[in-house]
Amino acid sequence: MKKLLMIVLAVVVLAACKKDEPTVVKPPVVEPPVEPVVYPEYGNLKVGNYWIYQHYHIDTNGIETPLDKFDTCYIENDTVIGDHTYFKMIRPRISIPKFATYYWREFEGVIYDRNGKVHFSAEDFTTIFETRYSIRTNGDEVDTLYVVTSMMVDKDKNIITPAGNLLTRTYQAKYELADWFSIGMLKTRFSNTRYTRDIGIVSETLEIYASDPTYKERRLVTRGTR
Repeated sequence: MKKLLMIVLAVVVLAACKKDEPTVVKPPVVEPPVEPVVYPEYGNLKVGNYWIYQHYHIDTNGIETPLDKFDTCYIENDTVIGDHTYFKMIRPRISIPKFATYYWREFEGVIYDRNGKVHFSAEDFTTIFETRYSIRTNGDEVDTLYVVTSMMVDKDKNIITPAGNLLTRTYQAKYELADWFSIGMLKTRFSNTRYTRDIGIVSETLEIYASDPTYKERRLVTRGTR
């Protein structure tokens, strides 16, 4: 019994002499601040901005002839549609009506119209943004005249305009005519709208016609703010 008591006392003494383990406090993990993504602006959509263009004729051999014809595109005002602010752009046309009105906004490098259609993307060069058809009805028969597919092409392509040598990205509409419809005409046509960062549209294919194998373009001469 005496021996057992001595053992118990020894255990108590050892426990009393044991130092408390220090508590280790780990410093909090500090996440690095997330830098906001800054998207480049290609539309230059601001009220009062305008662009002056010269027209060019391009024949079937690719020979370009500047024409003594100029026009001006401009942003008249802005307006809220739904939850977004859109800019009202006036753009002359060759055909009737003589002017076309667009409501555009630019968000995260993409230009949308009021219906959500994409007119430009700074980075997406794989998505087909639109596919549409032109048809002809003859009684109960429906024939496809042509198919249009639109996507981004020509990333960072240099082009020459009266405003200088500009680096562009292109929204392209590709027209593919049906075999029966394209007899005697070009089967494939292209409509290019080229944008330059912080400037806007610097070159644009004007209306194309199946029966006319040539092209007409407007190319930037100068721009400013009214």
